[in-house]
Amino acid sequence: ASITSERGLMHVAFNMIALFMLGRPVEQRYGSGEFLRFYLVAIVVAAIVWLMSCAILGRPAWAVGASGAVAAVVMLFVFNFPREIVLLFGVIPIPAWVLGVVMVVGDMLTSLNAASGVAVEMHFAGAAFAAAYFYGKWNLAWLRFDGLARVFSRRPKLKVHNPRGPSDESLSSEADQVLLKLHREGESSLTRRERKILEKYSREVRERRGD
Repeated sequence: ASITSERGLMHVAFNMIALFMLGRPVEQRYGSGEFLRFYLVAIVVAAIVWLMSCAILGRPAWAVGASGAVAAVVMLFVFNFPREIVLLFGVIPIPAWVLGVVMVVGDMLTSLNAASGVAVEMHFAGAAFAAAYFYGKWNLAWLRFDGLARVFSRRPKLKVHNPRGPSDESLSSEADQVLLKLHREGESSLTRRERKILEKYSREVRERRGD
């Protein structure tokens, strides 16, 4: 929807409110780094789907907004907390799974109105990406957004001397992701590579204690 219209402004406002209210529990569940990776990848996936749909239908290929990523975050909240009570329009208490149904059905109805100006393909793409991420038990730790993570980090900008160099920092980051997966999904979910990462990290921790 055009940002110069009242509808467009309301569309952006509701997107940001949804991201603020439902994004925080998702970030707490997956960690700030993984949440940031999920959000940015969802933007790219939604944009690709949008461009492909525009190419197929032969219509102007441009859009403004992050609706696809917000839809992905909302649906990931629904998948993780289906029975959590949320307020629809800030007033009506409903279970989160109902919110997911309302969002998908609403987009389906909107897609029938060619004059709506809303890129519902982005919403569908975001929802599909969230479903694949959740049910496929994906982890995006292999994507490195260290620079962006530092920008969005709330930690104080302190410089700490690390005598062991950047390679250990990378191992520590990978171990953090594996430990998060271990806590969330259990030991049986770990791959052989992830187990080796934990073993290597454990050896280094023991060596540091012996320094």
